[in-house]
Amino acid sequence: MKPLTQALKKMLSALAAADAGEMLGRRAKARHLGGDAAQAPAAAAPKRKQVALWLSEMPTQAALTYALSSCQRMDMDLLILHTGKLRAQALLAAHGNTFESANVHLDIHAIEGAEQEALYAYIERHSRIAFLVMGSPNQAMTAQAALPPVPMVMVTPAEAEADIAPRQAAAA
Repeated sequence: MKPLTQALKKMLSALAAADAGEMLGRRAKARHLGGDAAQAPAAAAPKRKQVALWLSEMPTQAALTYALSSCQRMDMDLLILHTGKLRAQALLAAHGNTFESANVHLDIHAIEGAEQEALYAYIERHSRIAFLVMGSPNQAMTAQAALPPVPMVMVTPAEAEADIAPRQAAAA
């Protein structure tokens, strides 16, 4: 039997992989055709979802605990949104050990401008945010016209809940 030329080998290989373009992704095609996987553009690693903790003031311990435990349970990262660097630095100084022991990836971002509109605009632009955690009823956004683009969780400390329950019972 006569040895095949290099050109003929390439043609037969291309014919064998003709339908690979319809079924395989870019990396798999490169691997299938014997090309270098490094030649194909590397896709970025999928980014994890985030739990956003809003700091318009110092968060309550209950809100911080809730946000961290949610991150751990749902395998998410924590994103701290704040209005000023000093507030975020004070939070890290006060609760640094809590963040380290939780073993949760932490991102911090400053929000500029009017609080509610800027916060909602930031969340709207970042699809990785799963939900927003707020630590006190004072932080709740009061404008009913604009609804947050993600679910909002209001975490109140136990003493505030005990104070709210009698008021709700009296109102009923």
